[in-house]
Amino acid sequence: MKKYLLVALLLFSTSSFASVQCEGKVTRIYKWSHLPTMSIKMDTANHWINLPSKSEESMVLLAFASGKSIRLNWSSDSISSCINGWDDNETLVGWLMLLPE
Repeated sequence: MKKYLLVALLLFSTSSFASVQCEGKVTRIYKWSHLPTMSIKMDTANHWINLPSKSEESMVLLAFASGKSIRLNWSSDSISSCINGWDDNETLVGWLMLLPE
């Protein structure tokens, strides 16, 4: 049943954007008092990324503490690449994955 649902979603979903994936280690973390969540910097991206929720913050802190890599999938039309692809503190719209190593 799950396979049929997945196939149906893939067939009927239409997207006009191309996602950008960035994979690497979290190198820096900070939290501004005027932003609701913290921001990170990765070794493969040169701009700060604002995290949308506490769930992403928890995953990033785990990755940072354990030295594991993460993968971000940007689902926004305004993101063009991992290098110079967005302004500092752009909020992640997409998904985040903690990679096993």
